[in-house]
Amino acid sequence: MSEVATTVGQDLARRAERLMRAVVQAKASSGAVTAPGSPQGAVNFRGVGGVPGLGGAVVRPGVVFRSGSLDGLTPLGWEQLTSLGVRTVIDLRSPAESTAAPTRPTEHQEVVNLPMWQEPTGAAAFTEEVFEQLPPGTSAAEALRIYSDAKVAGYKAMIRTFPRVFGGAVSILAHLAGQPALVHCTAGKDRTGLVCAVVLAAVGVGEAEIVEDYLCSRDGISPEAIERYRGSLQRLGIPLAEFLPLCGAYLPALIGAFDEIALVGGSVEGYLCGAGGVSLAELEQLRSALLDPGTAEQGNVPSPVRHGTTTSFRPRGAAHER
Repeated sequence: MSEVATTVGQDLARRAERLMRAVVQAKASSGAVTAPGSPQGAVNFRGVGGVPGLGGAVVRPGVVFRSGSLDGLTPLGWEQLTSLGVRTVIDLRSPAESTAAPTRPTEHQEVVNLPMWQEPTGAAAFTEEVFEQLPPGTSAAEALRIYSDAKVAGYKAMIRTFPRVFGGAVSILAHLAGQPALVHCTAGKDRTGLVCAVVLAAVGVGEAEIVEDYLCSRDGISPEAIERYRGSLQRLGIPLAEFLPLCGAYLPALIGAFDEIALVGGSVEGYLCGAGGVSLAELEQLRSALLDPGTAEQGNVPSPVRHGTTTSFRPRGAAHER
């Protein structure tokens, strides 16, 4: 690994530590991988809401839900999802993933496909291929460093390569005007986590709250996924306990993704309205759909969207250190 890559990784790790302190200071709870009351058969399911956005207005609970693959949802589970008001399902999986584990909605749901990657497993950064490509003699510590850097690179690649997916999700949620929707991929932690983070940032939710939601999926790794890695982990002598924090929701990767947003668009709004193809009117619609103006701080109603007004992903009140 190059010295530059190592330095970048150390910088992201330091910034992740600062953000974690911000989460603790905000008294953020750890959350649950599958929230109580989840539809039967759902994986990594929860709602996104109840946190303050622009002007202190709270993101309405029960409008945006997120999960892993829905192929395990039972008939009762679909009924429960319908009872939550979900009529639109945004599927971020590749065509191959959707074919292998098809979503079978009821007549009450419409599935909108916004594939993030065309390959079955997406970026190699998220698969056992990273370990399989390492030469013999690679130490466990070096293998973990390479994997963590690859995961950061994978998140940045999602931002660079699929701005229209992020923009498409924002546009759909904006035009639904508050009608509940669900966003999902396979595990519900990487692609779904990043899309939900961008949506929350677009309505002015703070870094600590975005991180809290993202990290609720840090244990959202299926036994099947762990089994795929087991051979490589044993060959390289990597303890499972040291690997799981990297394979789950990995905060340095999320920070790296927001760095990439800043490079591509200057801000979340600049990214969405530029490469993402979203109009300013749609961003205003998104805020109207997700934010409850009745909860805004007195005299501080959410203001119209302007380029560059939302989070640059740094702890509140802290200078943005690189």
